[in-house]
Amino acid sequence: MDGGGEWHGLDDPKLDPVLAYPSGDRRHLEGVRRDLRRVGVEGIMSFGGNSIGSFWVLGKGWVGIVCLGSAGGRRIALKVRRTDADRPNMLNEAKMHAHANSVGVGPRLLGQTESVLVMDYVNGLPIIRWLDVPNGQEAGAVRGMVSDLLDQCFRLDRAGLDHGELSNSKKHVLVKQGGRPVIIDFESASASRTVRNVVAMTGYIFCKGTVGNALRRYFEWDEFRLRRRLKEYKEGRSAENYEGLRETVGLGRSRL
Repeated sequence: MDGGGEWHGLDDPKLDPVLAYPSGDRRHLEGVRRDLRRVGVEGIMSFGGNSIGSFWVLGKGWVGIVCLGSAGGRRIALKVRRTDADRPNMLNEAKMHAHANSVGVGPRLLGQTESVLVMDYVNGLPIIRWLDVPNGQEAGAVRGMVSDLLDQCFRLDRAGLDHGELSNSKKHVLVKQGGRPVIIDFESASASRTVRNVVAMTGYIFCKGTVGNALRRYFEWDEFRLRRRLKEYKEGRSAENYEGLRETVGLGRSRL
């Protein structure tokens, strides 16, 4: 359940533990405030499913804290680098995020500094929560969501960008109302290692218990044939092998 709902100006002391998490370092705090102003952030709302003290945020990762903010009169998501992050800045993540955007993947990156990323706010649910509604989702919406998600992963593969964390996508995919999936969080992405987006996502949604069990009411697939198709795709990430993989789970041709 999401908590909070109160807006705070950037100078509000209630933001201090969030903007300088976890150490409270004052130099880091003031630098983040300067960066937020540079990219046009006007305020931050206490809202989300994670808390830092009494303040609610959208997410807490190893690199940054994700908050709901406002800029130009609209809601945005902003990611603030933690004081104990394992990297000196957010610039490489911004580069990977922009790379994903170039092939139509991920929330739109709106601005970046060394300590802050600003992007479109995605109002959505993790896959399993989206699926887990009374009487289930409409079959067409579920099949469309899976088809779109796999196509996004194939576009990332063709672009040479590996997300890095899609084998466990419970925190890395949000499904919007109507079934539009959005891949988020490119802090572990790389353009220099072997791409595994399609393989990782297929394994997560069809070969792992919780999501796979939920999808059984919408899809039929043979485990042996699916693993054989995955092996073929890993050996040659061609459009032909990708279409073969889709056929194995009962999806029509992609819209690529």
